[in-house]
Amino acid sequence: NSPFNDSFELGSSAGVPNVSRTGIAWRSDRERKYANPSPLATSIGELRSQFANVTLKPPSWAVPVYELSGNVENSGFVNEDLIVWMRTAALPRFRKLYGRMDTGLQAGIQYSVMIDYNFPVTVFKGKKLLIFTTTSSVGGRNFFLPIIYLAVGTLLVVLSVVFFVLHGQYEKRRDERNWKRVREFRQGSE
Repeated sequence: NSPFNDSFELGSSAGVPNVSRTGIAWRSDRERKYANPSPLATSIGELRSQFANVTLKPPSWAVPVYELSGNVENSGFVNEDLIVWMRTAALPRFRKLYGRMDTGLQAGIQYSVMIDYNFPVTVFKGKKLLIFTTTSSVGGRNFFLPIIYLAVGTLLVVLSVVFFVLHGQYEKRRDERNWKRVREFRQGSE
């Protein structure tokens, strides 16, 4: 019931840098998890008629889901802003991608950011930050999760080796006790 609907305008003395709002959602989410009722819509009007019997506008939304973008390929349930916002965060402090710039910011130019504050966070004592960062093919610069994954993975490998050795020793002792009982039984029956 509460989509992130703040907007940001980046400006500079050298012109307005291009901030793309597409290509920000995971490909797996775009292709597999989210779809409009009919993917064949070619206009916002067609999309409106498809959503008429399927959904209602939540009370907190400024516009219905089919009007989230002027582009029919990025409206409705396939709107990338909506997809990014709906992805569940693993931790209470999280980052959501707002847009991407294919060309970097130039050094020596003063930039300004105009923020249209529509999503209140003071009710739950939340904070919002605007972060400009670079990414690579393996993600951003936050190495917390990869380090945790490697540490836990290493611990699990070590524990599996320890349990494998303990299991082998226990099996060997159990086999020795069983053979001893078999020998005692055979000697007792003679």
